[in-house]
Amino acid sequence: MAVNYATIFSPVIDQALAVGMTSELMQADAADVKYEGGNSVKVATITAPGLGDYSRTSGYKSGTMSVDWTEYTFEKDRAVEINIDKYDLDETNFVDSVANAMKVMKEQNSDPEIDAYRYAKVFSAVAATALAATPAPMEAYTPAAATILSKLQNDMTEVQDIAGETAPIVCYMSRKAYGVLTQSSELSKQLQVLETNVNGVMTKVKGIDDMPIIPVPSLRMRTAYTFNSGESSFGFAAAATAGRINWIIAPRGSLKGVIKGDDVKVFDPPNNIKYSGWLIQLRLYHTLIVMSEKITSMRISFQPGTSALSVTVAAGAAAGTKATATAGTGNALRYALTDASIGGTALKDVHISELEDLSSSDYTSGADIAAATAGKYLTVVAYNTTTGLIATSYEKLLASGDIYS
Repeated sequence: MAVNYATIFSPVIDQALAVGMTSELMQADAADVKYEGGNSVKVATITAPGLGDYSRTSGYKSGTMSVDWTEYTFEKDRAVEINIDKYDLDETNFVDSVANAMKVMKEQNSDPEIDAYRYAKVFSAVAATALAATPAPMEAYTPAAATILSKLQNDMTEVQDIAGETAPIVCYMSRKAYGVLTQSSELSKQLQVLETNVNGVMTKVKGIDDMPIIPVPSLRMRTAYTFNSGESSFGFAAAATAGRINWIIAPRGSLKGVIKGDDVKVFDPPNNIKYSGWLIQLRLYHTLIVMSEKITSMRISFQPGTSALSVTVAAGAAAGTKATATAGTGNALRYALTDASIGGTALKDVHISELEDLSSSDYTSGADIAAATAGKYLTVVAYNTTTGLIATSYEKLLASGDIYS
């Protein structure tokens, strides 16, 4: 019979799991989450009616408050097992060695992966469902000390304009962007030390105008990631085409992280049939729910990556610019010219009907785009003509050299 020491080690893992994460403010409140087993979780959405006119004869207008539970499927089911040779340990130091092994796993693997998955998920969700909003919920921007504070405050104002002046909001910022922000000459007048509640623990962070700013290691704030299966390699890495996220500003409660199944199993050598030693198995089952009705209240600043769609942009033959690209079998090209980014290289699996700025007809590779001017964003997508879903995308901020003269 296998000896399961999970009751000894699980409290250590549970306590440590949130320590290294920068996204712990996204953790869903227990009251908002209904987990019924299986591969899904239910999250409550509460709606209330507006006011109506009071009648002096019939009285109040009758309305209904509803609580709807929306079901979301867990997206990440990750696991690993570690073997420790029985001659490397004795029973006296076994507990400490396993605790240390799990601490290293948390700091080097679990925490960074959870963070990376969450930030990229927010980016793709905002890009996919709120691209047509005004003002734009996301903007391509390269941080500079002279402009970063005003850019940040503009985004913060847009969030508060929708969420409300007193609604708690949070900014998750890449460490590199945070470094640029600290170089702003105006920042010292406004930077505050704030106290915020993180899973029941009051924590001091820096912020602006009562908005906490959470610095995040830049490697965890990319627009897309590859999560390795463990067949030939483990862990995760930024996708080759990924851009960089400067910051995400969102109201508290609009992002709900759910971790279910942070299981640890330990088998001693006599019961480990695979290896002559101790066997440690770790499984992490989790997801992030981006509340769809709150996406319009979020703001993202990012730096576009390199698209998998290979596009050559050059001055047009007679006017504007031209883009040369191969759509691929079953695909066709379309383009958009916009004042701000409409998602960069994160448009995969977005339906073309959701992008109002796209050309209404297919684009012929190499044809002149007469309306193009320097300072506009050129987005070129290859979409599947059967499903309407975007397969790959490309974005470029046009310069004078890209325009016919």
